[in-house]
Amino acid sequence: MPYPAAPTESGGAKLHFGTTDGNVAAGWFAVDTGVTATGTNVVGFLAVATHVHDDAVGAPGGLATASVPLVLVGAARDDALAGLTPAEGDAVYLLVDANGALWTHDNALDAALAGNELQVDIVAALPSGTNAIGKLAANSGVNIGDVVVASITNVTFNNAAMQITGDEAHDAPDAGGPVKFGGRAQSSTAQPDEVAAEDRVDALFDRSGYLRVRGDFNPQFADINDASSGDNTIVAAQAAGKRIAVWSYFIVSDGTVDARWEDGAGGTPFTGQIPLQEREGWVSPAGGLVPLFVGSAATPLNLELSAVINVHGSVSYTVIDD
Repeated sequence: MPYPAAPTESGGAKLHFGTTDGNVAAGWFAVDTGVTATGTNVVGFLAVATHVHDDAVGAPGGLATASVPLVLVGAARDDALAGLTPAEGDAVYLLVDANGALWTHDNALDAALAGNELQVDIVAALPSGTNAIGKLAANSGVNIGDVVVASITNVTFNNAAMQITGDEAHDAPDAGGPVKFGGRAQSSTAQPDEVAAEDRVDALFDRSGYLRVRGDFNPQFADINDASSGDNTIVAAQAAGKRIAVWSYFIVSDGTVDARWEDGAGGTPFTGQIPLQEREGWVSPAGGLVPLFVGSAATPLNLELSAVINVHGSVSYTVIDD
């Protein structure tokens, strides 16, 4: 390797590096010499560089006084950041990605990551106030563990699969607090609103809190003073979709006659033919939870007599939906 030409720079001694082709290398090593005076003197200056950030590549020497020389450092490209195999204490390459960005590693951050998610452990009580702890997405299937709720108000459950059950099953020994249910209060003479078949309905209570049953829905009465042989309309047919439910009745006869209740004139009999003599009667008192009999929709309540004999009495009934 030929020795390079003598440096052309003025000033202190400089040591040039040669290359295989005999040219001066694009870099230099310099040692400034001179007497060190009292104060904050630079003892020496060492530079192995030819580049200053944002400057073009230059020839050896001639660095500006204000320039800060940079030492260029290389690295190995590893797009996937494969695991390193050297043992602890071995020398390794600096690794960069496809964009030349240096790979770094944070053990604390890695410990908090689980796949593509950040795991946060709550290790202390949440502070008082209205702090939010996040929102679970719909149908996320996230299990938040056993939670005891002291009280809850103004909550609407939209999940049809959610059910509220009591502490004990039917016919099991009583234990725990009961699961209570409520209803809607109505006047004892009011008729409930009609709904479609198979619809769910409210439980109805009177204004004193007693659960209502059909027997106390707006009872009505019709008198009996009839004598026609055959059909006698006691209660006229109701509107379409309305039926007559009989709850009680009594009949007293002026003579010998057979009587029976029917669903309309000549219709399906509700009772057999009851034989009556003069001043004899026939009574069926009220008090049951279901009516004695219920007629067809839009059909009158008929009393059939076997002879022209006066009969007298009364019948109590309600009108119900078909």
